[in-house]
Amino acid sequence: MRRDFHITLSMQSIRLCMLIGLFASVTVVICNTILYSYENIAFWPQWALNLSYWAGSIVLAFAALGFVPTYFALRPAGQFWAIVTSGFLAYFVALGSAGHGSFFSYYSVLQATEVNPEEKVLEALLAPIQTYNQFLFLACVLILLLGSVFYSVLILVKPTVYPKWMIFCNPALITLPIYILSSTEDIYPLLRIVSNGIGFHLGLSGHFLLTYYFLRQSSE
Repeated sequence: MRRDFHITLSMQSIRLCMLIGLFASVTVVICNTILYSYENIAFWPQWALNLSYWAGSIVLAFAALGFVPTYFALRPAGQFWAIVTSGFLAYFVALGSAGHGSFFSYYSVLQATEVNPEEKVLEALLAPIQTYNQFLFLACVLILLLGSVFYSVLILVKPTVYPKWMIFCNPALITLPIYILSSTEDIYPLLRIVSNGIGFHLGLSGHFLLTYYFLRQSSE
């Protein structure tokens, strides 16, 4: 006999998931901004490296819970598509936690080459470590794009809790101008530090808050 299971959560549980996701995202922003405030990687202190490393490697993974409300907001479009879309976005954060942590071995070797430029062994380590990092980074970007595209298409063509204008508030689209700012050399240094610290978290935090708001509205 076939049985279909209908998952339900109270608004209190949904709010808790949103708050955990928001806390994780904001924590990483704060720790990354502290690290980037030292600008030149050669001068990044070990305590700031540790802070950003542990925040990204451990705390960031909890931001995946922030996409539990996304599932409920998208579920009117169909349970399958809601699971696929929120699953891609949650997996992006979970994989991003590993990707974030992987960069710090590269930073450590890079700092060591600054202190010991004659050490060819250290210099030889940079290329393979950077390759590993870039692979994870590209995988994260691809998953974020997939989740964001599914998200916007579902809102556009199917019924969801979101208003139609939310197609422009997908995490990838919000992240793009922040990434462009952080990669621009000729901007005010404070703006570059802040944009580097924010990364993709403006897209995440904004999404968590708006999703909870629209779910709350739909439940009243």
